[in-house]
Amino acid sequence: TITVANPSGADKGTDNMVVEVKWAYLQVKDILIPNLTATMGLNAYYFPMVVDNDFAMTQLAYDFGMGKAIFTYIKIDELDKEETTATGDTKRDDAQAYAVDLPIKAGSINIRPGFIYITSGQAATTNDGLETLTKAKLYIAALNVNGDFGMVGLDLTGAYLWGNVTETTGGKVDVAAYAFDALLTIKPAKVISLGLFATYPSGQDN
Repeated sequence: TITVANPSGADKGTDNMVVEVKWAYLQVKDILIPNLTATMGLNAYYFPMVVDNDFAMTQLAYDFGMGKAIFTYIKIDELDKEETTATGDTKRDDAQAYAVDLPIKAGSINIRPGFIYITSGQAATTNDGLETLTKAKLYIAALNVNGDFGMVGLDLTGAYLWGNVTETTGGKVDVAAYAFDALLTIKPAKVISLGLFATYPSGQDN
């Protein structure tokens, strides 16, 4: 998918940064073994309430019939072109995530547990020297359950976040938070759908 960000400012050359690539990926099915699919490139990653964004990512998905086992490596940000400078300084301040989720279908109910590990490298400054980054190790465990029971539909999600980040002063801050989301849908007639939803985020515990 290609979006023209500013068509009025483009010239006939190829050196203007006016085209934004949303999705561009290669997907190979039955790679190495049957039912194993590999996806590489720019693609969307979605887990209810937890994440919904486009990333540079690599994904392996194995279909075992009643569900899938999915492993995803996500590059969130790559701030420096080199990890070691000419003077020998190390700048490993990239941010990435490793996600595992297991969507399973049991009759009219879909169950999807998931786990995400997010890490960013040692504290450093960006190239413009204006913003100080922090080292982070964060973990998210989540569970989504949804089902369609004819007139009634139900979608429930719960997630718990924990880990730590390093402040610019060098001190570590422990992180802990949780959130719940619920959606109840009622269809009294074919052309009518009524929904009731509730969301509760705890924020940082302390």
